[in-house]
Amino acid sequence: IFVKIKQSDGSWKTNTNMNVVMQDAPMNNVSFIKLDKSSGQALAGAGLTIYDSYGQTAYNFVTTNQAKVFRVDDFNVNEEYTLKETSVPEGFYKADDVKFRVSFVNTSNGRVRKLFVLDTDGTFKVAETGQIVVEDERIYKVKVAKVDITTEEEVPGAHIQILDETGSIVAEWDSTDSPKEIEGL
Repeated sequence: IFVKIKQSDGSWKTNTNMNVVMQDAPMNNVSFIKLDKSSGQALAGAGLTIYDSYGQTAYNFVTTNQAKVFRVDDFNVNEEYTLKETSVPEGFYKADDVKFRVSFVNTSNGRVRKLFVLDTDGTFKVAETGQIVVEDERIYKVKVAKVDITTEEEVPGAHIQILDETGSIVAEWDSTDSPKEIEGL
C-alpha cells in the first residue's frame, strides 16, 4: 500500500513508509483588550460591541483586566466587522472605532485564518498577534488661576487665554477669586 501526496509545485510524490500525518490549519484566537494609553495597563469597565457588516450586534462585552478571547471561526471569513466602544470608563475619552476582518492567507502550513485590521492608510493589515488593542486616553483636568506673586491670593479680572501649538485659542476667560478648571487639554 502506498499514498500519493500532491506537492506545492503540482507534482505527486509517492509515500511508501505508511506514516502519513495530516494536519489541519491551526485555529487561532482573536482577542480584544482595552488599555489606558498613558500607563499601558488593562482598563476594566468599558462596554465594547462588535457589529457585523449589516450593523447588527455580533458580540457585546464589558472589558476586564484580561483580554476577551474569541475563536477565529466565530467570525465570518472576509466579512468586515466594527468594534465600537459603547460605554466609556469615567475619566477617559471614547476610543475610535476599529474595523477588522478575518481572512484566509496561504502559508507554508497551508491556508490559515488571520486577523486583519483597517490601518490609517485605508488598507487592511495583518494583526500578527491576533489581538486588537483599544487604547483610551485619560481626560486631564487643569486648574488655572491668576495669583498675586507676593500675597499668593487670586486676582480677579485678568483676561486669560490658553493657545494650542498653532496659536488657536482653546480656552478663554476672565479670572475670578477661584481657579478655573479646564478639562481635556
